[in-house]
Amino acid sequence: MGLAQNPTLDPNDLSDADFKTMKYTLQHCLPWIGFFSLSSKEFSQKVRPYKKLLRRQIYENLLNSHLDPDIKPIDNILLPRDIRFD
Repeated sequence: MGLAQNPTLDPNDLSDADFKTMKYTLQHCLPWIGFFSLSSKEFSQKVRPYKKLLRRQIYENLLNSHLDPDIKPIDNILLPRDIRFD
């Protein structure tokens, strides 16, 4: 199962077992995703439907940071990089 193979797959139709399988499959990838670099719209459309894949506290931190950009994350999660080129 994968969204790349099934782009029209509705997360509301996934069972708890499906989410568990997906979470296991993605467990090593999730820490590398720059969730804090997403716009609020991207977060709402691309992360929120799959919140079961994230630990509750991480999801709450992400949600709060999109609701209030002044909130600093408390989990060890990748933050956006400030890359400057000279």
